Amino acid sequence: MLMLEAHWYIEAYNKKKDANHFLLQLAKMNFNMVQSILQRDLKDMSRWDVNAVKDLPECMKLCFLAIYNTVNEIAYDTLVEHGKYILPYLTKSWADLCKAFLQEAKWSHKKSIPSFDEYIENGWRSVSGAVILMHAYFMLDQGITKEALDSLINYHELLKWPSVIPRRCND
Repeated sequence: MLMLEAHWYIEAYNKKKDANHFLLQLAKMNFNMVQSILQRDLKDMSRWDVNAVKDLPECMKLCFLAIYNTVNEIAYDTLVEHGKYILPYLTKSWADLCKAFLQEAKWSHKKSIPSFDEYIENGWRSVSGAVILMHAYFMLDQGITKEALDSLINYHELLKWPSVIPRRCND
């Protein structure tokens, strides 16, 4: 939220006739530098590399490790109880969520407005529905079939369309 506010102030200051152009350039460079760091952090998280945690800012370390540990625990429990290795499915859903967040950040930073189709295609992922539904499926303790796993990795329509509803309602 602070980044959006900072961006707004930079734009408002830019419109002033008596704006100090040196100060304005400095603010823009700082904003772009912080934006670049945040984008790199999102990319690190999407790789699912626990070693990347050392490069994250303090505020993201706890979040990343909580997600990392929870997902690995669910994958371990499922492997022990059902003999199915689900870690690639869960990590893909989280990586895709981070990529969707990154895409939204890029659109915001460039002040570009995506087409409706581009927005919905990214938006159903960024609303977290696929992550929630995938975790729910594995935690329901139902029989995990090969067909279900194939549907999950390819984001079957049953994952996509329920996620479009909250995206459309939230906008």
